[in-house]
Amino acid sequence: MNKGPAVADFWNSAELTSGCISCGKHYFYIDWDGNIMPCVFIPYYQDNLKDLYANGKSIMDAMFSDLFTKGRAWQKDNFTKKDGKVRNLMMPCLVRDNHKDFVSIVKSCEGVKGEDQAATDALNSDEYHADLEQFDEDLKKIEDPYWEEHYEMKDSEENSSEAEKSAEKGTMEEE
Repeated sequence: MNKGPAVADFWNSAELTSGCISCGKHYFYIDWDGNIMPCVFIPYYQDNLKDLYANGKSIMDAMFSDLFTKGRAWQKDNFTKKDGKVRNLMMPCLVRDNHKDFVSIVKSCEGVKGEDQAATDALNSDEYHADLEQFDEDLKKIEDPYWEEHYEMKDSEENSSEAEKSAEKGTMEEE
């Protein structure tokens, strides 16, 4: 990788961040109402900042909520070195590129709410989930061979090392 200033965006810079940055790994989002979400593109939350503080808690309670800790566990399991390989960083997004995993995480967490009615409707729509899961499968057929040819073999040691460093020092430590 060339040295110098790095310009990053969410979906196209996973190589710089060793995968998804949501769930407090490197990023989280608080909307105008105080709802604390894993990412601006993941419109679901368990905690509200105003409610936490009103109950003598802090933002750290949200960082260690089930939604955030399970999200970070997914990141660690999916983007760290496995058999000398790093998972396809061209498909890092929990909600868009790994929707089946996203649904599993959200449904395993008690009290997750949608940011608005559209998010709630999407979470309860089998058709929506099926469409995104099909999108993921179709995208993998295109992206995985490209990743394997252009990245995995060429940079597996460098990428593995960077993913391990990020997993070790750049994430929130679980209690």
